[in-house]
Amino acid sequence: MKTITPIQKQLVLLKREFWEQRIIFLIVPVCCVIFAALAWGTATVRAWLGNYNPVSAFTYSIQRPDETAADAIIRFSEAPMELKQQVWEQFYSVPTTLLFLAFWSIMMYYYLVALYQPRKDRSILFWNSMPISNMQTVMSKLIAGFVLAQGVYLVCMLALQLVVMLVLAIYGMGFDVDVWGTFIAPARIFQRFFSFSAFCLINIFWCLPFYAWLLLVSAIAKSAPLAWASAPLVIATIPELIIFEGSDIFVKVVQHAMPRFAIQEGKPDTMMNTGFLAQSGMLMELMISAILGIILVAAAIRFNRSEDL
Repeated sequence: MKTITPIQKQLVLLKREFWEQRIIFLIVPVCCVIFAALAWGTATVRAWLGNYNPVSAFTYSIQRPDETAADAIIRFSEAPMELKQQVWEQFYSVPTTLLFLAFWSIMMYYYLVALYQPRKDRSILFWNSMPISNMQTVMSKLIAGFVLAQGVYLVCMLALQLVVMLVLAIYGMGFDVDVWGTFIAPARIFQRFFSFSAFCLINIFWCLPFYAWLLLVSAIAKSAPLAWASAPLVIATIPELIIFEGSDIFVKVVQHAMPRFAIQEGKPDTMMNTGFLAQSGMLMELMISAILGIILVAAAIRFNRSEDL
């Protein structure tokens, strides 16, 4: 009999997660890309018909009130490369916002029901009959969210930015400008993609406590996992809001829940700099997050149960 290695088991479990959750892992991000691409294409056509610059309709305005779209594009094409890079850095963060929001939402939903739903529909009884340990089950769900889902959304982000850049390049061909030097080279699409890919490695440890907590609640809740997951935050936040008219606890939770840091948004190169992390005190916070997340994951493995709800 052929022996199945732990790695092979893990791969099978990941495939299971992908096909069982393909709506949130694949269909949702693809639909977001299609919707955002259509919205951007429509905005570009309207801008062309209305003689204004499509970039200004979304973010950084490169067209002055007394300028035509042609004059603004020509003037922008003659700007220093650093300025053009800054404009495109800010601009490309807008079309991908929908993807980031979708990713954050599906991660919350997925981890909240990952261990709860199999107990509710009794499918856990089937999986418990297989030679699969609790650790392998929980780790497969953790990896599916942080690696598989995050990878799909990164690829979708790249695809969306390439579509937007292509539309901009076609739009720019209608003007007497260097399309490559104005729209393509300063956009740094692939550099941003690889930078965010590396940035996601930091995000895994930064966000781990939040999602591990959802996974733990999913493992132990008998009903209403969302209520059980949010109850400690509500209990801790309300007194702080009453006394201090603000909540540092809530801010910290949000920072560790979002798929990118609340500080230095859209600047993964800066956040990946260990010197910046150390000076800002975030390196220690990152280490604490990783340790707390590991403890919560261990608790989820320990308390994942097969009893009827």
